[in-house]
Amino acid sequence: MRSVRFLAFEHQQLVVGARCALARGGDAEFTAEHFEALAKYAERTGTPAMRVGHQRVKLGHHVGFLRVGNVSLEVYPKLREGMPEGAWRDLLLEMIRVVEGVRLAPQEHAHLHRRTGDLYDLLVTRFLDLVASLLRSGLARDYRQVEANEMVMRGRLLVGLHIRENAARPDRVFVAYDIHDTDNLANRILHRALARVRRTASSLEHTHAADATMAAFPELDPRPITMAEWGSWRPDRRTARYVEALALARMILLDERPDLRWGDREVVAILFDMNHLFEAYLAQAARRIPGMRANSGRRRHFWSPPTGHGKVLKPDLLAYADGSDEPVVLDAKWKRPKDDRPDDGDLRQVYAYLHAFGGARGMLLYPRAHPGQTGVIGSYLKGPMSAGTAFVDLFGADGRPSLRDVERQLAALLGVGSLPE
Repeated sequence: MRSVRFLAFEHQQLVVGARCALARGGDAEFTAEHFEALAKYAERTGTPAMRVGHQRVKLGHHVGFLRVGNVSLEVYPKLREGMPEGAWRDLLLEMIRVVEGVRLAPQEHAHLHRRTGDLYDLLVTRFLDLVASLLRSGLARDYRQVEANEMVMRGRLLVGLHIRENAARPDRVFVAYDIHDTDNLANRILHRALARVRRTASSLEHTHAADATMAAFPELDPRPITMAEWGSWRPDRRTARYVEALALARMILLDERPDLRWGDREVVAILFDMNHLFEAYLAQAARRIPGMRANSGRRRHFWSPPTGHGKVLKPDLLAYADGSDEPVVLDAKWKRPKDDRPDDGDLRQVYAYLHAFGGARGMLLYPRAHPGQTGVIGSYLKGPMSAGTAFVDLFGADGRPSLRDVERQLAALLGVGSLPE
């Protein structure tokens, strides 16, 4: 089967025998072989990104890049009709820049679009550039403890190991000592991501660049990175310059599984849940508003059984005016509500949040799908509480994604006033 790269949007159906858009322009038939590759991936992973039916694949609300064998799929968000394909691609890149800290917005890195073919190539290009820059400036060093059976005494003697290993070897001592070198978690993550790029890159340019960059690395511990290690890494003064490269490395390594192989090629899946991405994007915008503080991690128990675990409420975002302890509850919904009216379930959810966190006002935030959408505010029958809907335009007046414009809209909705240009 020849390599093919389809272009699709969230919630689209790919039907065997139908013509599907190609990422490089034009279209091609979605064949039974293409269907089998995607269906096999869905079966092995249980991914929520797609649902497999009879001779068809229905995409969900996940966007990004997927490659299964010779079939590649670029999936972009789309809620508004009439917007060009490039606008949705730019929106995804802008959201990744804001939420993940990866600077891939086209206005900042337009040269990457000319050098790369798909979203994965775009991420790999940036990753290779960043790692090369880190090598030029010098990899971060750290202290680590080494335990070894040496011929000379240094550090401290490990008595138990020494007795067990060297009962018949008086010329050896089992010791532990500290060394200061580049074999640390941050460098190990970068090195492992480079190895995966070398195996999965779709261009010889990236393969050769990954080879050359790996050759410049010192010898490091080759073992896989555990989830505990991912969670333990925190930037400090020496490694603050690693943050963006490690964010990209995590995307590259996230689906690294030995069972996900098609022949001699690995599956590559860099997929983002648009619900979570939209929520995190609005949270970043809210945190930048002067006179407001935003909290996106608070939880509160609302039900506790005599034994076992209770149930918690976790609103998307609580916004507080400076000097106030009463939050405005903001609940992000990446969808288009029917008739532009809120769902009963969504209103009940906000009602529960207001009771639990002591707020008087809640708001359901939807992405604007057309210019005529207007919000509505209503009062709850019990308690002096209200909730409403608001539609956030993710594109500025020039048709480009604009975080600053989203900030201004949220400031107006929260009653903070207008932000300076």
